[in-house]
Amino acid sequence: MNGPATQNVNSNGALIWLEACIGASRNDAPPVRAFLDVGGSRTRRLLDGEVAMLSPAHPGVFSSGADLVNLALQSGGGDVLALLLPAEAMRPSQVDIRELFL
Repeated sequence: MNGPATQNVNSNGALIWLEACIGASRNDAPPVRAFLDVGGSRTRRLLDGEVAMLSPAHPGVFSSGADLVNLALQSGGGDVLALLLPAEAMRPSQVDIRELFL
């Protein structure tokens, strides 16, 4: 099944992925949610070719091997992180990290 229909699905999947990456970098949750809703993987990582496509419009934002969590962390994207991480990870820690080093 390698006809035009498959190519459209692959193109649409790639477009949704790239839009999710841009969304994660801007803390814009809807494109990330759309990617996840179609079965996109939270652990998918940007490839060199994808970075090359995104970089001209967004210099310095994307790097090969980055995933949606990396992109959301770079932007301080709490809304996107809430979609990507388990709820437990979003709760404040009960441990004061300063106490670990005293």
